[in-house]
Amino acid sequence: MDSRCGAVQLKEVLMATATEALSAFAYYIGSGGYYEKANSTSKYLTRDVSNFSANKGSANYTYMGNLCSLNPGAWCAMMVSTAVYEACGSDKTKAKAVLWGRWPHYNCGTLFDDANSAGRAYYSAYQRSTKGKGGSAYMPVPGDVIVFSDDGKTRTHAGMAYACDGTTVYTYEGNSSNMARKRSYKLTSSYLYGFCVPVFDGEALGSVAQFQKWLGVTADNVYGPVTKKAACKEHQRYQNSTFKAGIEEDGIWGPETYYATEPLRKGDENDDVIVWQGLLYCKKLRPGGP
Repeated sequence: MDSRCGAVQLKEVLMATATEALSAFAYYIGSGGYYEKANSTSKYLTRDVSNFSANKGSANYTYMGNLCSLNPGAWCAMMVSTAVYEACGSDKTKAKAVLWGRWPHYNCGTLFDDANSAGRAYYSAYQRSTKGKGGSAYMPVPGDVIVFSDDGKTRTHAGMAYACDGTTVYTYEGNSSNMARKRSYKLTSSYLYGFCVPVFDGEALGSVAQFQKWLGVTADNVYGPVTKKAACKEHQRYQNSTFKAGIEEDGIWGPETYYATEPLRKGDENDDVIVWQGLLYCKKLRPGGP
C-alpha cells in the first residue's frame, strides 16, 4: 500500500473539515463580540453587520434566530447550528447530517441527546468521576460541540471547541452574557457536561470508516475482524519495508510480529503512526493533543 497520507497524521486529516465550522464563528466574535438585539427591529438581523456593538441588548433577537426561525430565542445551540450550516455551504440537508439528523437545534438538550443516540456523545471527566456515567476517557478536539450544565443534570448551555491543550479546552459560545465570545475551561470543570462529535462529510471525526478508507477495506464504520486484520497487515508491511523484519504479512498478531515490532518514538510521522492512531479511534479513544 502506498503512503496515501504521506507524513500527515490521521488526526490532522480527520480534523480538516472541523476547522471549517469554527471559521464561521470568527465573523460573530468580531471586535468585542456579536451582541443580541435589545428589541424586535430587524436592522441587525442579517449577517451583514458593520457595527457589532450596536447590537448590544438582551432580548435574544439575533441573526442566528432569524436563520433558525426562532426570534427571540436562546441562541447558544442556534449558533452551533448556524456555524455548521455555513460550514456546509448554507446547505440545510448537509447541516442536518452533520448534527446527527436534526437542524436547527434550539436547545442544548437535543444536541447531546441526538449525538448520544448516534453514538457520538461522550461524558466529561467530571460526569464520569462523580456521576458514574459511562464512556471512554475522551479528549475534545476542534469542531466538537460542548454541552454545559449548572447542576450536573440539566443541560443549560452549548458551544464549540477550537483548541485543547490536554488540561484546558477553549471554546466559542453564543448567548454567553448576551454575546458571542471565546471562553476556556479546565477539563475537570463541573460545568462541562459532555462532548458531541459532529459528522462531517457523512462521517464522524475519528470514525472507524475514515480509518477503513485509509486501509482500503469496506468503510462500514464497524471495527471487526476484517478491519483488525487489515490494520495488522499494514503494520507488518511497514515493519518489513522500514526495518527489514522479514515477518509474514498475514494480518495475524502473533509472537513473530510482536517481537519484530519496533516501538514508535516521539516525533515519528509515518504510516505506522496512522495505524496506531486509527486503532485508538476504533476503540473510541483519541491520540490526544489540540
